[in-house]
Amino acid sequence: MESFREFSLWVLAFCLVFQLGYGFYLPGSYPHKYGVGDELSVKVNSLTSIDTEMPFSYYSLPFCKPEGGVKDSAENLGELLMGDRIENSPYKFKMYTNESEIFLCQVDKLSDEQFKILTKRIDEMYQVNLILDNLPAIRFTKKDEYFLRWTGYPVGIKIQDVYYLFNHLKFNVLVHKYEEPNVARVMGTGDAAEMIPPVGKEGSDKPGYMVVGFEVIPCSIMHNADSVKNLKMYGKYPSPVKCDPATVGMPIKEGQPVAFTYEVTFEESDIKWPSRWDAYLKMEGAKVHWFSILNSLMVITFLAGIVLVIFLRTVRRDLTRYEELDKEAQAQMNEELSGWKLVVGDVFRAPSNPALLCIMVGDGVQILGMAVVTILFAALGFMSPASRGTLITGMIFFYLILGIAAGYVAVRLWRTIGCGDQKGWASVAFKAACFFPGIAFFILTILNFLLWGSHSTGAIPFSLYVILLLLWFCISVPLSLVGGYFGARAPHLEYPVRTNQIPREIPQQRYPSWLLVLGAGTLPFGTLFIELFFIMSSIWMGRVYYVFGFLFIVLILLVVVCAEVSLVLTYMHLCVEDWKWWWKSFFASGSVAIYIFLYSINYLVFDLKSLSGPVSATLYLGYSLLMVLAIMFTTGTVGFLSSFWFVYYLFSSVKSIYYNTLIVEVGDEFPYFIKFKQHEYERPSFIEKKYCSFLSERRRLKRGEEMAGGSFATDSVAKERAQQYKGRVTLYVIITCIVAATGGSLFGYDIGISGGVTSMDDFLQKFFPDVYKQKMHAHENNYCKFNSQALAAFTSSLYIAGLVASLIASPVTRKYGRRMSIICGGMSFLIGSALNAAAANLVMLIIGRIMLGVGIGFGNQAVPLYLSEMAPTHLRGGLNMMFQVATTFGIFTANMVNYGTQNIKPWGWRLSLGLAAVPALLMTGGGICLPDTPNSLVNRGLTEKARKLLEKIRGTDDVDAEFQDMVDASELASSIKHPFRNILEKRYRPELVMAIFMPTFQILTGINSILFYAPVLFQTMGFGRAASLYSSALTGGVLASSTFISIATVDRLGRRPLLISGGIQMITCQVIVAIILGVKFGDNRELSKGFSILVVVVICLFVLAFGWSWGPLGWTVPSEIFPLEIRSAGQSITVSVNLLFTFIIAQAFLSLLCSFKFGIFLFFAGWITIMTLFVSVFLPETKGIPIEEMTFMWRRHWFWKRVLPAAA
Repeated sequence: MESFREFSLWVLAFCLVFQLGYGFYLPGSYPHKYGVGDELSVKVNSLTSIDTEMPFSYYSLPFCKPEGGVKDSAENLGELLMGDRIENSPYKFKMYTNESEIFLCQVDKLSDEQFKILTKRIDEMYQVNLILDNLPAIRFTKKDEYFLRWTGYPVGIKIQDVYYLFNHLKFNVLVHKYEEPNVARVMGTGDAAEMIPPVGKEGSDKPGYMVVGFEVIPCSIMHNADSVKNLKMYGKYPSPVKCDPATVGMPIKEGQPVAFTYEVTFEESDIKWPSRWDAYLKMEGAKVHWFSILNSLMVITFLAGIVLVIFLRTVRRDLTRYEELDKEAQAQMNEELSGWKLVVGDVFRAPSNPALLCIMVGDGVQILGMAVVTILFAALGFMSPASRGTLITGMIFFYLILGIAAGYVAVRLWRTIGCGDQKGWASVAFKAACFFPGIAFFILTILNFLLWGSHSTGAIPFSLYVILLLLWFCISVPLSLVGGYFGARAPHLEYPVRTNQIPREIPQQRYPSWLLVLGAGTLPFGTLFIELFFIMSSIWMGRVYYVFGFLFIVLILLVVVCAEVSLVLTYMHLCVEDWKWWWKSFFASGSVAIYIFLYSINYLVFDLKSLSGPVSATLYLGYSLLMVLAIMFTTGTVGFLSSFWFVYYLFSSVKSIYYNTLIVEVGDEFPYFIKFKQHEYERPSFIEKKYCSFLSERRRLKRGEEMAGGSFATDSVAKERAQQYKGRVTLYVIITCIVAATGGSLFGYDIGISGGVTSMDDFLQKFFPDVYKQKMHAHENNYCKFNSQALAAFTSSLYIAGLVASLIASPVTRKYGRRMSIICGGMSFLIGSALNAAAANLVMLIIGRIMLGVGIGFGNQAVPLYLSEMAPTHLRGGLNMMFQVATTFGIFTANMVNYGTQNIKPWGWRLSLGLAAVPALLMTGGGICLPDTPNSLVNRGLTEKARKLLEKIRGTDDVDAEFQDMVDASELASSIKHPFRNILEKRYRPELVMAIFMPTFQILTGINSILFYAPVLFQTMGFGRAASLYSSALTGGVLASSTFISIATVDRLGRRPLLISGGIQMITCQVIVAIILGVKFGDNRELSKGFSILVVVVICLFVLAFGWSWGPLGWTVPSEIFPLEIRSAGQSITVSVNLLFTFIIAQAFLSLLCSFKFGIFLFFAGWITIMTLFVSVFLPETKGIPIEEMTFMWRRHWFWKRVLPAAA
């Protein structure tokens, strides 16, 4: 497990370093470029106040309404929960056109109710919030020599018991000139924005402008009611009084008419569009944050010193002394033991209310995971304030998805406490899914009734309430049950010591233990109280908080401090012979929530002095209580898990009468360390079986030596063993392999569909307007039309997610079987396809791509293994290639879908992405119906079930030889506890080299990039949009059909001939395409029709060669060469390397195309030459050799027999 973590970290580090060179900003919206005179529309948000913390609708006050009525803007889940209600307004501007004295409307007479509501909102200091081009309006006030920045402007002001209304607004719009010629413009703002390409030369000479600032100055002006009563909206009103914020002139009285006017000026600014949010996000006092971190580091260092002393001076000293004693002195010492060593028989006694503890720990893991992922995404810029509500939406999404972690941890802990008893696991998982959310819904319901009674927009609408309940019970609860199922299937953690039947009496303590537990929370509180002030100010004072990098560091430090505090207190309790440490370890770190709640009350009393009314105070305390409960669950979980690890480690190290260690070593390569209880002296049959298995293998090796005269006669020995395998190809095997192979269609469909979608104008306009603009340029470099790092990030995010998921899938596949990984992959892909089809912004699109990547990682890891293990030896190559058949069929289907949806405006791309749910449903449903493989069943101890399944799929009862090889391989595999570490050993060097180089070379053929960007590539060469997609569909069809050539020949001709001949054909095709493009296709020219057709034909020949060689065999060869003990780890490395290089090529392909031009094809041709030579030199033939006998093949190879260690 340790080497697995190290491998994962190195892979992630490499990807992050690579990605740093291609950084991009995801602000939540793309730059809108307006021409002079284009219309700008201002939107209004809810009225807000730090005095009541209850938002209200803008039109709840007697303000002017727009012509055509009030219309709501589309809002996401987070915006609705935050109380935002974004609506249109009557304020309209014309780009770079100054206007003054514009009349809006007049309220003839203020009614008594309108007068009261206006004065009340002024007393409660409500602010009006306006939005232009997604920028909130800000105003500046001067205090002494400092300028203060405020978001929005007040409804009015009260001076000497007289209320004045701000009825005139002076707007100042900052714009940045965009002088690039032939610029595409945006008509409208926000959701209604539409890209309009330039027409003619006239439009290309006019500059475009981007809004980079939005300032407002409110004024109170008394207008002559008679002068304006006949004016229409947007009419000119020459007011004799000018806007002066220092004077007020519009007092509010009952029955008095009120006229509303505004003026606007435009000012050119040097601020660029990516920097326009700096004025809102700028936070002073970075030194304060660093001081907070330094303070936390000091606390951590202090506690780490204590922990170090405990381990080195106390625990280690006692253990060392204990190990050095002989038996007689050991028995004498057992009578004189004191401190923590006396509770050895009680330390793992089940706590009171174990189910509740398991549920709270599971919920804590879910909340902690949600916090870490959300803050990390926010720190990376994926949740910018420019995208309102994305932070809350992201928190809810991650919380729902991590329900699987809550169920898994809760049930796994429940089984550990119950010594492996699975009874009641479903109840524990269900309660874990309902406990904290149930508390949260109860509190929110009470608060919501208060908001409903006040008619606040902060009240959650009933429809949204229903949606939240559906999300809870349709996503979180099922995922928690799935996690619980995995936890119930996982092997429970066995305690290192036995528990006595009679509980030991706990000595009376001098001080109550709960006093120490309560005091422990002060140290974690000290690490976060400074950052807590800024967070509280952001929530309750309306200040922007955007230093998520600091917050992430503080969160990590808080986790470390909680772990150390709980660990130290647990050790102190054990030293005074108090073995009831379970709940105390939880509350020792969880007690920080008490201090946070007390701080919240302090903040209410001393910082929120203006907070008025019992309703506002109740809202504040209710939300604070919900926050501290979440913190208690999180910190308590961290403390408990660290203490559990410490106690387990501590008592695992004790050498007492309970344990002896037996070490059996067979040769230099097969050591086995078996622990068993001294009072259970039974014959170690497992060791005997291992020894017999090893001797059997050594005899077979020696027999090979005799037959070959000193060298390993791999082919004869292995094939002789293969002939002992009885059976035939049954219909059952064919059906199961076909169903399992549908997992390949996930990868194929995504490759094809994403490439087609990225050539659709509607898709580019919404998510990649810069790419669309480049397409519209008349003189753009042909090779650089689609060069966009955001577009590359859209592509690459899937492969990074798949890479990480494939590493996670290895232990899942090994412990729970290939079938379970197939189901997980299908479910994740299903979620990703739904998110992509419903994507409202680039962030949501990329999150969907990440979920697709997780599905592909699990599927690509499990499906090839499943096919290899289900297939008979003599047809393993052909049946394994069904994975590639499904992949190519997915590509072909995707191309046909793109061809059909390209003319469905403007949502054809949504249909293309959404139909990815079809292969996901096939894979998920198929996974549920499929049996697991015999190898996997044997590996998990289900030998009887495995034999029955093997007899069924082979169609005979005579499966002794094959089944015995499975059992031998499984017993050897069960002794391998760290497959990722063992795979690095010298004896597995050939397999590891192939697992790395075969998928690397498969990607370096350039096939994935060519297929993904085929529509783009054909558009670049001058094909029309429909023709380019049709050409892409043609290549997909060729790829699908070519795979059947490989299926028909691979088990007759072998792997090597297909790989070598396919490589030669691909080299030839790449060179021909490079020559045609280099001679006939320049930077600003199009190919003639004849040469374009020739390029398509040659590319089809290239795809044909790939389809019967490196396409299927790049997956088949690695999946069949690994022995069972490292098979899942080896397949994970294969998939990870494949996705890693797919990521690199996808990230760099457009840039390489732009830089290398036609040389990109020579670049790939060079790599194909290298890989063809590599196969001819280093890859032996695997045709007809059983999986369990692959070891002998390497020992006969001329090169690898020199690398491998000598056999014992």
